[in-house]
Amino acid sequence: MYKIINEIDGRTYPLHIQTNQDCRLINPRYTGTLNKTGSLTFQIPESHMYYGTLEKLRSSVQLYEDGELIYEGRVISDEADFYNVKSVVCEGSMAYLQDSLIRPFSLEGGISGFLQKAIELHNGQVEARKQFTPGQVTVTGEGSNKLREITNVIDTWSLLKEQLVDIYGGYLWVSYPDGKKVLNYTWDCGGYNQQKIRFGENLLDLTRYQDATSVVTCLVPYGATVEYKDDLGETQEKVIDITSVNDGQDYLMADQPLIDRYGKIWAAYTWPDITEPRTLKLTAEQFLRETAGIPDTLKVSAADLKYIGEDIRGFRLGLYTTAVSKPHNIQKDFLLTKLDIYLDDPGKGSISLGDDQKSLTAETNNRQVKISKALAEASNSTFKELDRKIENATTLITGGFGGYVILDNIDPQTGKKIHPWRILIMNTPDKATATNVIQINQNGIGFSTTGINGPYRNAWTIDGNLVADFVTTGTMLADRIRGGTLELGGTGLGKNGVILIKDKNDNVVGQIDINGVRFSGGTITGGTINGTNIYGGDNIPFSATRGQVRIGDFYVDDEYGRHIFQSTDEVTGMSAGVSDRTKVLLWAGWGLSTIRESFFLVRRNGDTEVNGRLLLNGRNILDIIASSGGGGGGCSDSCDDVCDNGCYGDCNVEEIIID
Repeated sequence: MYKIINEIDGRTYPLHIQTNQDCRLINPRYTGTLNKTGSLTFQIPESHMYYGTLEKLRSSVQLYEDGELIYEGRVISDEADFYNVKSVVCEGSMAYLQDSLIRPFSLEGGISGFLQKAIELHNGQVEARKQFTPGQVTVTGEGSNKLREITNVIDTWSLLKEQLVDIYGGYLWVSYPDGKKVLNYTWDCGGYNQQKIRFGENLLDLTRYQDATSVVTCLVPYGATVEYKDDLGETQEKVIDITSVNDGQDYLMADQPLIDRYGKIWAAYTWPDITEPRTLKLTAEQFLRETAGIPDTLKVSAADLKYIGEDIRGFRLGLYTTAVSKPHNIQKDFLLTKLDIYLDDPGKGSISLGDDQKSLTAETNNRQVKISKALAEASNSTFKELDRKIENATTLITGGFGGYVILDNIDPQTGKKIHPWRILIMNTPDKATATNVIQINQNGIGFSTTGINGPYRNAWTIDGNLVADFVTTGTMLADRIRGGTLELGGTGLGKNGVILIKDKNDNVVGQIDINGVRFSGGTITGGTINGTNIYGGDNIPFSATRGQVRIGDFYVDDEYGRHIFQSTDEVTGMSAGVSDRTKVLLWAGWGLSTIRESFFLVRRNGDTEVNGRLLLNGRNILDIIASSGGGGGGCSDSCDDVCDNGCYGDCNVEEIIID
């Protein structure tokens, strides 16, 4: 049994009691979604006794089920129709976290401490009715106990989402024990729904819920990235696959009946925590079986639930629900991530099991988060490579016992002994046979692997130049890079390199990486942009290619020996004359069989030629001439007479008066 009340300024007003016909709302609907605020919508007629008690942002609208508070929120919209029936929209209490701002701070510790700190900062800025109490925290993750530094101003909800949910997963949700608002951060809301979804019974067909785009019949599985020693003793990385336990093949194929039905559909998946090939194979085999069975997400309508004798109102958000498919012999537990209930109509609504479906905006934002994570992973990979180089260099230096250090006092020109003028560190005592040579003299230090005469491909000279094939560690300022080549992409150390361009607010507006150059904001000014194609504009699109420039519905082209600016259907336009560029030609109606073509031709000498009727203030020019005292008897309003017979000249009119 559901009840909705409105609490404002300490007073409580019942809005909807299902057992009281005099206290009812129209079409009350509750929608709850994990990691979102949730909503409550309804219509309230003007005749309702508490019609005037609802106020935007001030009313606390509460939903009870069998005496238990399951939702609390505030009114954000209450539009009234012609009959003064208000359509009310409420957002859930987690939206209160958007009302506070978190200023820059730093905190070292785990997830629980960070959540408590965020709630404390939020509570210090809002009224008591919008404050939270820290609740359960069960989400953990690698590196979760660390120093977190917040450097920009951000609302509390965005802070928790970016610093917790987007990194570690899990769900933020509010519970209401004893009327308090308790903010929890857990993997689920604890427990199972008693109801089960049974496919293959009572007309509930699994194939209606399968997403063809998720079906895989040929799978290439990958596991964790592990380190190993190569033949030179250096530490390298490799990705675990199943080749060693799968007869030399790195892929698995589904059962033949499934391939006969769907065909061969290839995909590659990675399980980053699996380090054993045999475990990886078993996991991948189970994955293949499940992709053709119960999908990762289900949206089951209330009408379908009736087929199997279940009432949608018995399901709870955030609890696990078991789905069983007898034809496939598969049983799978889903987290109920979205619940859509029409309170007075159990035949409507739906439940969503598994990861909730993302809107286009949410998917775009999520993709940006993934890009940021990919950049961070690429950065970590680069640092790992640098660490290996440092480790290798340390091993070479500290373990390099042996070799020969010589104070060279022989003049290379005369062969005579002189004062020592250089230090040689070599792999043999003889300068003639040594291949690995380090030479130090007054001009710098150089390294050669081809003998004492070089070339010295790695050197640091007295004039400040550093010559090196690779600089594999340390930090360099960009103002020290002059000339040469800065490499991004490829297959070497620069393969994951990125140049980010940021505005003054630290927002990324441009990026250069292995995929090319992309701009999402800012302005390009000055100089010349050379390219095959340039596109832009929204309401009025603009494009420039090698042969054509387009602006909206018009384009500039090189046709008929001149540049033409005309509409895309070529009916209207303008250009210079064909043989005489001192003329300007304007036309309309070209190429249309139902409309006679008209044009103006303006010459440099001041003459204007008109093909068609010339109207001034809606009147034919010939009528104006006639009423002004001219006309000479031979003129008609025929366009051909005007052009062919030269009637304007015969009319002898010195002045035309236009009313």
